[in-house]
Amino acid sequence: MRSSLTVTLLCATSLFCWVLPSAVLGVETETWTREGRTFLVGSFEDMIAAPHGGLQPGAERIGLPTPPVPVLWDALIAHDHYFVAAGDGAGVLMLEAGSAEPVSFALADQGEVLALAAGERGVIYAATGPKGAVYRIDVRRGTSEEIFRPEATYIWDLLVLEDGDLAVATGLPGEVLRVDPKSGRSTRLWQTLDPHVRCLGLREGKILAGTAGSGWIAELDGNGNAFVLWDSDRTEVVDVLVDDKGTLWAALSGSPGKAESGGTGERPREEEKARKGAHTTITVRANAEGPGADAAKEGKKSKSKVSAGGTMPGGGGALLRIGSSGQPVTVWKDSKETPLDLEFLPGAGLLMATGTPARIWLFDEDGRDGWFDEIPAAKSVSALCVHDGRVLAASSNPPAAALYTAKAASRSRWISDVLDTGSLSRFGRLAAVAPKSAASSSKIYARSGNTSEPGDGWSSWREVTDAIGLPGGAGGAMSLPEARFLQVKVEMAASRAREYTIQALEARYRSRNRPPRVGAIHMEPAGVSFRPLPPPAMTAGDVPVVPMPRSKEVLRVIKGKSTVWRSKKVYEPGALTLTWKAEDPDKDRLAYGVEYCLDRGEPCENWLTLAEELTQKFFSFDSRMLVDGVYRFRVSVDDASSNVAGEGLEAREISSRVRVDHSVPLIDSLDYETAAGGARLALHASDPGGRLSRAEYLDAEGHWIEMSADDGIVDGQKEIFHAEIEASLATKMAIVRVVDAAGNVTTGRSD
Repeated sequence: MRSSLTVTLLCATSLFCWVLPSAVLGVETETWTREGRTFLVGSFEDMIAAPHGGLQPGAERIGLPTPPVPVLWDALIAHDHYFVAAGDGAGVLMLEAGSAEPVSFALADQGEVLALAAGERGVIYAATGPKGAVYRIDVRRGTSEEIFRPEATYIWDLLVLEDGDLAVATGLPGEVLRVDPKSGRSTRLWQTLDPHVRCLGLREGKILAGTAGSGWIAELDGNGNAFVLWDSDRTEVVDVLVDDKGTLWAALSGSPGKAESGGTGERPREEEKARKGAHTTITVRANAEGPGADAAKEGKKSKSKVSAGGTMPGGGGALLRIGSSGQPVTVWKDSKETPLDLEFLPGAGLLMATGTPARIWLFDEDGRDGWFDEIPAAKSVSALCVHDGRVLAASSNPPAAALYTAKAASRSRWISDVLDTGSLSRFGRLAAVAPKSAASSSKIYARSGNTSEPGDGWSSWREVTDAIGLPGGAGGAMSLPEARFLQVKVEMAASRAREYTIQALEARYRSRNRPPRVGAIHMEPAGVSFRPLPPPAMTAGDVPVVPMPRSKEVLRVIKGKSTVWRSKKVYEPGALTLTWKAEDPDKDRLAYGVEYCLDRGEPCENWLTLAEELTQKFFSFDSRMLVDGVYRFRVSVDDASSNVAGEGLEAREISSRVRVDHSVPLIDSLDYETAAGGARLALHASDPGGRLSRAEYLDAEGHWIEMSADDGIVDGQKEIFHAEIEASLATKMAIVRVVDAAGNVTTGRSD
């Protein structure tokens, strides 16, 4: 029952009891969604994430024999066989499914095989470096022969032209040559000032070339001239590709440079030195250390950052798209992951192989990215080749080769990342947005647990029936134990491969209400009062009489005017102010209550209400309504107004001891002794109900001057003060005042 004292105090502080209207529930039903790019944070097993945002069955994957060298530079599907370009003198390796060992085609110079191309009638071409040469390999006969050796250190790429000639990209010097594979005769199509031409492509019969050093993408006219389509701020163009719609794609590696006034990322070219052949030599050799390993170099360091020594390009990179407008658009970039190869997969999109980590990305014609595969054990997917719907992927450090067939995998699987709800939660329905055709070939599972790492201690996977449906569907009940964490799994069978997708997953849950917390309680100095100031929304008249229910999500979006009360701090004799800290992990609206108890040296049991339904973390009141004594105050906090009936929680905190003292201090005696040039004033004072704070005397100008305590500190119920006063007051009446810790004042004078 509320006491009469409490009623008086509540009436005196009615402003504190005004709660702003609201209908927001603190713990609401939440929806966890995975769709589009958020699918990429899950793990994939023979499943792809299409660029348009859905999960699809992936391609059947077949393992091939493991190459015996650490780095594979290129991959080729030709004449119903699978080839990879190797180094360490291993030559060209033919990999056959079901075979234990690869078939090796040795080359005379024992160098690194850097590029492959398919010829006619069982012939493939291989290019090497250093001491670059082009070889013809007859797959049926198992023979190889050198057909061309330029005055260049490297041959980075080969391109078979319509008439059967070869376009050859060289490094040190950087040139594009046209070679007749029958006679070995060559014609120079272009010589660049860059040290390397790294890649070649074809667009409408014209050769495209990407360089290393300045990062040029150039189009050759066949007469020794080149028109630069793009001067990149990255150092190396590792691949160029034109898709079936004529869109040019370029994979760039290296960190962006600081562009000079001309707009390029490299330092100004030293044209005269370039004409004199003052390029450096890079020695390519096998190196199992992977990206970042040092390559052996001869002479001075080249401006190019082209990789060597069995290492793939590094330092991040970007994917560039040049459409019909001719305007380049960067559709993908990363500061660490580095593009290494591009291939177009008809009916699916553009594939991009990367290093660190070893991934294969999938892009649609507009440059939206999706997911094809990842090889966690390798440092890079170094090469790709697409032919008749099949994809050959070669990875390096360690080496491996995988074949993705045109068939769908018999079983595809995607497992989500772990949802952390933050507290014990109830899990409701799980909806998978998909066409009806997906229901017969897909299954959705869920599990819950209370450890951040799924596994032991979690519930088993439980199939969620009726989960798959059209947008807006109710989904199926997960029927999981209450827990903090949730994980979802999607499985697809091979039937109707790639004719359907899981577009989105929506898991609904409701966290249990968590209790609020109230921190330390602080009593402001006696006389300090906090006067409440209403929030701007209230003073502007924006608070509705009948508020509409609004969820947390709505409030986050509209970001309305503040509804937080402020305070103005003033001095009022007799006032006491309590302040405290409080918070709620669910961001619930909190209400506070204040109780008090006279401390008799034992735990308080008879708590009396001082105020309730406060909305601010402070409370000022008239302490003169409390009798003198030592008190404790208890602050309670609850979140009931933001939760379903019966689910509100509360917390309490008790203050340290607070002395309430209304009795004025006493002046026991006041004397002074006249001396030469002045007088000595002596004051004996006491405060039976508390402790003294200070004593002062009034000087000739009307200023209060603080007196010194004989023991050097004012902290007791009895104190002796003294002061040396000036001669002008020595023959006059002395006026003094004594103040106690509660702010009570007594004034006296000498006779």
